Amino acid sequence: VAISRLMGDPEDLPPFLTQLGFATVTFSYPKVGPLGSTSLVRDEGSGLMDFSPAELVARSRVMLRLRAQMRAIEQRAIIDSLTGLYNQMYLAGALNRELKRCQRYKLNLSCLMIDVDNSKSVNTRFGHLMGDRVLAEVAQVLKSTLRSSDVIIRYGGDEFLVLMENSNPQKVEIALNRLQKQVDAWNQANVMVDYRMKLS
Repeated sequence: VAISRLMGDPEDLPPFLTQLGFATVTFSYPKVGPLGSTSLVRDEGSGLMDFSPAELVARSRVMLRLRAQMRAIEQRAIIDSLTGLYNQMYLAGALNRELKRCQRYKLNLSCLMIDVDNSKSVNTRFGHLMGDRVLAEVAQVLKSTLRSSDVIIRYGGDEFLVLMENSNPQKVEIALNRLQKQVDAWNQANVMVDYRMKLS
């Protein structure tokens, strides 16, 4: 999409290619072809390189694919594959950012530690697949109940951590009451045999 858009709007190409890592980009536009005669100059220490429009597009496509792959790898490193929540690796950076933001704007920051009760007995009685399903269900309950600005992290095993920016004890109490109601609703609709969700 970006390449096709850029092919139709040559003025967008220099800043776009600069973002991809090219230091110097120059163009000339005769009346031949969509981009005319294109000259891309990049200093790689050993000299300068000129690319034709076709080669420029091909190289840009490769760069876009590599950038997308790197973003996917970075996401997999900080996302818990079972629950879709952030994992412990994400916590240090997130906590640092939230603390700085709260200090700058003089906001409160609350931290909730949530433990899934009896998760080990679920694994023992029903197997680890059912235990994983319970954790995934807990994650969904947390996501559907808490604010979009709250940072929910699977801290480990059956433990979850929530960073709540701009909150005070009263707001936390309201959030916990809302969470308990959501857990109760889940238990009423639950089709899992002989299991009731309980969070501490």
